[in-house]
Amino acid sequence: MWHKVLPVSPRTQGRATWELRLAAAARYRIGEPRTHDSAVTTSTLTRWTLKSMAYEETSRLILELELPPGEHVTEADLAARFKISKTPIREAFLLLQADGLVSLSPHVGATVTWMSVDEFEELMFIQDALEQPLLPKIASRRPELDWRRIDTLVKRLRQAESRRDGDRYSEVLGLLHEQLVLPSSSDRVWQIVRRVLRLQRRYEKVLVLQFPDAWSLSLASMMGRLTHLRNGDPVGAARVVAEVHEQQLRLARERATLPEVMPYMKHV
Repeated sequence: MWHKVLPVSPRTQGRATWELRLAAAARYRIGEPRTHDSAVTTSTLTRWTLKSMAYEETSRLILELELPPGEHVTEADLAARFKISKTPIREAFLLLQADGLVSLSPHVGATVTWMSVDEFEELMFIQDALEQPLLPKIASRRPELDWRRIDTLVKRLRQAESRRDGDRYSEVLGLLHEQLVLPSSSDRVWQIVRRVLRLQRRYEKVLVLQFPDAWSLSLASMMGRLTHLRNGDPVGAARVVAEVHEQQLRLARERATLPEVMPYMKHV
């Protein structure tokens, strides 16, 4: 079943080719164990790389709403699309199921999961559980932060918001989170935060970037957080984030049945 898909931006259309993505996946995949065993065979590495790339590419299609909620996809469909065998697709489906992006049916295939306000709330809860405890440490180490880089990113974030460039906005927002979180935590913590932020992408497209007031709330959350952290006030930063998230959830509940939102949302 097909739904109206939000327009794909030129930035999304201009992404790297499949071959370049494959090379990138060979270097890193969140959640996959890294190995330094020189005895790893070429076939094993190729299989791991293909599975990782199938996961990354399929999750991108889902998160960018190119594969909308309710869409049915099979191993054969994606194997033909990516020009690879069905085995890495099957393995990628398991990773996507663990992310909550697809549901699997034996001998049938995968169905892209429906979005819900409850899941939106859950993802924000996980993000807060990871980031909020770091705020005191970030505030205490604020002289060590690269404020020149942060200010440059803030300028780019405002420009993206004023131009309604959703892809650029999301990219810069992620970089700002990285500038705050990574210096005050481990790479492992940051990769988990990054993964949660990535899983929020389709909610951002449907519930935030379509509505100017929701977009302004997102911007206010980051601006308020930065202002309080620059002043050494982690409590104020936490309060701003909590208040904005509460308002975002309220708007999400109010708008779940709007024509531009309803096609993507689960309705009981």
